[in-house]
Amino acid sequence: MKKHLSVMMLYVRSILYIFILLVLVMAVVQSMFFAIAFRNAEGLYGLDTIMNNSRLKSVSVISFVILWILLIYIASDDRGKLEYTLSRLRISRKMVFIWQSIVNGTFLLLFRAVQVSLALTFCVIYTKHFPQQQAPMLVFYTNKLLHNLLPLKNILLLVTQIFITLALAVTFAAHSVRINKKDKTSMSSGVLGFFTYHYICGFDTSEIYILFFLLFAALFILIHGINSAFEEAEDE
Repeated sequence: MKKHLSVMMLYVRSILYIFILLVLVMAVVQSMFFAIAFRNAEGLYGLDTIMNNSRLKSVSVISFVILWILLIYIASDDRGKLEYTLSRLRISRKMVFIWQSIVNGTFLLLFRAVQVSLALTFCVIYTKHFPQQQAPMLVFYTNKLLHNLLPLKNILLLVTQIFITLALAVTFAAHSVRINKKDKTSMSSGVLGFFTYHYICGFDTSEIYILFFLLFAALFILIHGINSAFEEAEDE
């Protein structure tokens, strides 16, 4: 078990500090935009309008793009160290792919948790100045980005988001393997990951058929990513 943890920690250490810096910068930028929107509202606008004027979606999408670039290239930047660790520990390429997928999924969930925590913090700040207990819940229903980040009672959306997170984690790991083999088509998966996230933020997820489409698309990407990575592993 120690050799598996060693491989996992190799990936974690490679991205942890950059990830912390990324979410800190995201938090600062979003806080600044929220402060500006909150000040300009002057108590005349509700929480939903302030959130829409805070550019949360734009900052979140840009931060996510940076995150998937980090996740895809994590193994490429430390290729020498990775090869040395694998040869010393004698761990299979399939297990490397699995551990990298787990690490990717963990950082994706942490990114989501940070974004939700920031939004909840903004809601607390608003309700302290303007006591409206229903405002936070309403804004998480009406704001597309926030509703996708925290689906609340929308079980189908929650299941869809879980599978999308799994699909992105697996796909990033699979194409990181391809980049290491100098496959120039690897970036297509990262672009797909970005547009998947962007479309989720932009779609009206109250439409059932859209959710089913996204769910089946995530399942397809998940299965394709696993098959692709296992085929690459068998070729080495």
